[in-house]
Amino acid sequence: MQCIEQNRDFFDRPVCLSPEDRENPLRALVLYFNQFELSDARIHLQQLLYSSICSDCGDFDEASARRDAYWFVKCTEELLEAALLVAETNNKEAGISLINEREISVAEKDDDE
Repeated sequence: MQCIEQNRDFFDRPVCLSPEDRENPLRALVLYFNQFELSDARIHLQQLLYSSICSDCGDFDEASARRDAYWFVKCTEELLEAALLVAETNNKEAGISLINEREISVAEKDDDE
């Protein structure tokens, strides 16, 4: 975390996206939602929040730090909801389509039989 705090100018830009996804950020959204359903993302966020504020980590000793963590998770959930709507609405532009992972696993199971 200290690395990020000391290099904010660098980390205030996208650093994890591939060149292809930088060119077409919608592709990254569609790929994300092909891997995670919104409910799964919510579960992971809640688990991270619970683990961080309920641990012995000194970063969350103050009530304000716990409040800020909760607020961040809430805002991130809203961001994910907006991203899902954008991906669903514009996925044809990305050149790939949203796929429900549960549908894939059911289809694979049917193929095996």
